[in-house]
Amino acid sequence: MNDQPAELLGYVRSLLRAFLVSEQLHQRHPDDLRYNPHDFQTLAFLHEHPGARASDLGEALGVVPTTTSSVIDRLVRRGFVRKSRNQTDGRALALSLTSEGQSAAARLQEVDRRNMTMMLDALDAGEREDILRLLGKITDHIRTKEGG
Repeated sequence: MNDQPAELLGYVRSLLRAFLVSEQLHQRHPDDLRYNPHDFQTLAFLHEHPGARASDLGEALGVVPTTTSSVIDRLVRRGFVRKSRNQTDGRALALSLTSEGQSAAARLQEVDRRNMTMMLDALDAGEREDILRLLGKITDHIRTKEGG
């Protein structure tokens, strides 16, 4: 009998490894981010949600507040993120990307797009539509199970 979950896991691990190698190969400057999924996800999240609170970020990352704080502090030290007072609630902090953070987010997005293009290049037009539809279906199912 075919163990489909194990087969899928093998494929996912191969893809994740390919992305890790790609991220490492595309670092052209010594001050570029090292591969850290939380850092990358934070840059992408704040690019899409400037002014977000730390609690919003933690929820998006699916991590505990101490991990969220560590990620924020690391990116603030690196000059990618700035903290400011929230416009509607002066007690809360708003997080946003600095110009360096915007640049890093753009570089990471470009690498991600190249990775996705490489994957899609293996498929014909109909297969591309199929995989996008099926991955969308899986994503919707997972979001439903997660409650969001």
